[in-house]
Amino acid sequence: MPADVVCGMTVSENGKHLFELEGRRYLFCGSICKKAFASNPGKYLDPRHVPSKSGALMDWLRNLLRVRSV
Repeated sequence: MPADVVCGMTVSENGKHLFELEGRRYLFCGSICKKAFASNPGKYLDPRHVPSKSGALMDWLRNLLRVRSV
C-alpha cells in the first residue's frame, strides 16, 4: 500500500484524498495532509523530507493563519 508523503501513514489506493501534480497522483490520509502538500509540494517531495504527523498539522495551521491575516 502507498504512504502519505506528508505524514507517512499508509493510505488506501481508493482513498478520497488525492492530489495530482504534473501527471502524478499523490494519496493522503486526510484533508490536513492534502492541504499541507498542496500549499508547498516541493517541501514534501524533497528527498530530505522526513514524514511527520505533527509537522503536517503545523504547516496547515501556519498556512491557515497566513491566509486569515491577509
